[in-house]
Amino acid sequence: MRAPARVFGILAKEANTVVLLRRGPSRHTLMLTWDLKTDKITPGQWLKGRVHELNCDVSPDGKYLVALCSNYSEAHRKRHPDQEIPWTWTVICRPPYFTALTLWTGPLIHELAGGVWTSNHHLRMAASSELAAPEKPIPGWLTVVPWIGWWVAEVPLYEQIMANKGWQVISKQMERPLAMTWKSQTKWCRKRGRTPIIRCDGVILRVWKRGTICRVDEGCRLRWELWDRKGRVVRTWISENPASFWMEVDKAGRVVFAENGCLYRWTSFPDGEPTLVADLNNYTFTEVPPPSSATRW
Repeated sequence: MRAPARVFGILAKEANTVVLLRRGPSRHTLMLTWDLKTDKITPGQWLKGRVHELNCDVSPDGKYLVALCSNYSEAHRKRHPDQEIPWTWTVICRPPYFTALTLWTGPLIHELAGGVWTSNHHLRMAASSELAAPEKPIPGWLTVVPWIGWWVAEVPLYEQIMANKGWQVISKQMERPLAMTWKSQTKWCRKRGRTPIIRCDGVILRVWKRGTICRVDEGCRLRWELWDRKGRVVRTWISENPASFWMEVDKAGRVVFAENGCLYRWTSFPDGEPTLVADLNNYTFTEVPPPSSATRW
């Protein structure tokens, strides 16, 4: 039996749009867009290679995606003989198409590690050194600046991306036994007047009027929890891979998430049950030429 597709979503901060990265088979990724107003799913291009989901961000208006991609296969290197270092690149493109409006190449994943959109006209590129010139020119209305520091690593960059979208990043210091649960650790911290801390990779929270989404990174796995307004756990999901589960809240305050290659909406949370929006498991790799709108700014 074929494993379900891994679907990761990136919600635009200002638009009712989600950029979806559907992975499966493992070396192929399809980009799609999800219009949260109409539930229309628009498939775009496939990429032969790996998209590092936690290093990707979409502009607030949903028009542009910055993505970290890699392909270490010999076939990919032969397709790009003109590039000295072709196997890792950071690209800016128009969802749902991977066709590069511009790109930067780098020898190691974390030397060019994606970026964070701070506005529709300003992109901070995570890098371990000053940025080289892009492969294609950048329009005058877009400012791209290097963001040099420890956050070029995957998890810290993801936390910066999520914090920019309104998520709360909890302290990550290791100050208590690993075996402690969230509840016992919270009680332990309250007695000492400290902030709750989970593992070394931390917790991020998305609080809205109906409840809270809690994403707990436990190192070897992820735990997602939905809490009601009183802080009671309504439902829990366990994920072994960051790209195999995703959850957010749309502009109307409805929970949207991806699980086992399917998209769901929980309109009446915490009451009722989630509703299936679309099953993305049946897509297969196809060469898709970009429309002219995806090749220009």
